[in-house]
Amino acid sequence: MGLGPEPTFDENFLKALHRHLFQDVFEWAGHFRNEEFKLSDGTIAHAPAMRKMGSAHGFAIGNQISLELNALMTQLKGNDYLKHCDRIEFASEAAHFFARLNWIHPFREGNGRTQREFMTGLAAEAGHKIDFSVISAERMTVVSIAANEGSDMGAILIAGCDLEAGRLA
Repeated sequence: MGLGPEPTFDENFLKALHRHLFQDVFEWAGHFRNEEFKLSDGTIAHAPAMRKMGSAHGFAIGNQISLELNALMTQLKGNDYLKHCDRIEFASEAAHFFARLNWIHPFREGNGRTQREFMTGLAAEAGHKIDFSVISAERMTVVSIAANEGSDMGAILIAGCDLEAGRLA
């Protein structure tokens, strides 16, 4: 994670990670999309509802973003950040966590990169390695939509695991 924020794997860490990654790109970096944010030109940015093009299902709406993130991070903490999972268990649990985090989609832009960095750090803390470079952006979009629309975790697991090579990919 380089010189980014200290990994605490909670809601504040997710915001700090997004801010670190996109501080030079978006004025609103580090702010959830349902939070009102005043841009430098005086415009108020607020995006409580979003839907991916080509998807029948939307992402979390308004206050649901913080409520769902809080529940997800509490569950992650309760599972000791997946530190006691073997490779197969980690892949399964991480896929479910990743899909739910993607559905929450807390930021206007930059969700995918933030989620991948979060998951890469989480894996490292749990003694595993995730290599997202082996998954094309197109494939990542396809499996994310599949998981969002029908909880097709098999698609995420197949896209994300190179078990023969002994790594999560």
